[in-house]
Amino acid sequence: MKVLIATAGALPAQPVACLVEALAGSDGWVTVMNVTQGPGRFPNELEDGLWQPFDDESPPGPTAGEADPYIQERGMKIVSPIVSALEGRNLEVGTLFVAAEDAADAILETADRLNAEIIVMGATRQLFKELSWTSVSMKVVAGSRLPVLLMPEPAEPVPLPEEDDDQVV
Repeated sequence: MKVLIATAGALPAQPVACLVEALAGSDGWVTVMNVTQGPGRFPNELEDGLWQPFDDESPPGPTAGEADPYIQERGMKIVSPIVSALEGRNLEVGTLFVAAEDAADAILETADRLNAEIIVMGATRQLFKELSWTSVSMKVVAGSRLPVLLMPEPAEPVPLPEEDDDQVV
């Protein structure tokens, strides 16, 4: 199966890797993408800003054509936990970083362009509340012709009661 994972950093890496391993199978492929959302003028604003790669000690101030390194570096930081978890399961993983004003449209266009068969995303809002229908995840669900699997953020672990040696069970 051809799996597209779209993440903004909220997906739990190990559960996603476990699920995607089962979905993709031995002959499938996985692409992990991140969309940097912002106004169309953002790359031009970088020209005047002080952004520089974390590992670059050259003077700051990229030109308009150098916005891509920012998108790539930011995207790699966000997707790296999932990519590492997938690679730990011996899956071949591609990465894709996109800058777009509308993240949902970018995800749908990417899924279409890659001929993906399923989209895996995080659900960071409660799904059955009115506000959730404006989220990127729900816009993808509403606009997709593909199955969309939404994974919630991991719940806070419930603390176990402290064991008491004198307690009878």
